[in-house]
Amino acid sequence: MSEIVNCMENAGEVQIPPTLDGLLEELGFSPKHAGTRYINEVLLLALTKPALECGKMEALYIPIAKKYYVCKGAVSKGIRCAIEKAWIKGDCEEIERLYPFGWSDETGRPTNKEFIRNIMKLLK
Repeated sequence: MSEIVNCMENAGEVQIPPTLDGLLEELGFSPKHAGTRYINEVLLLALTKPALECGKMEALYIPIAKKYYVCKGAVSKGIRCAIEKAWIKGDCEEIERLYPFGWSDETGRPTNKEFIRNIMKLLK
């Protein structure tokens, strides 16, 4: 656990790839939405410590929650709401073009875990 927290403290040294911000914006994510910031943080953490990416997604939420003084449930909900908003308000054709992965017909969007892992695939 302390390894994750230490990683977040050192994460300021690593820059989020400019392609990530552009990709999220093209998918319909609002940079003002807290969930979008949380997605950036999760991806940054996964980029700096790839071994953590394979673990439980909730473990990645803990240092982000501490950074923003919220509970890990708020981080999860923020990410879920950001994805939901992007999928509802975003351009469907653009989403299908930029996010070539499937998602649930039931919810109409990917889960947090699916989205994070698939964006990581696109960034690698």
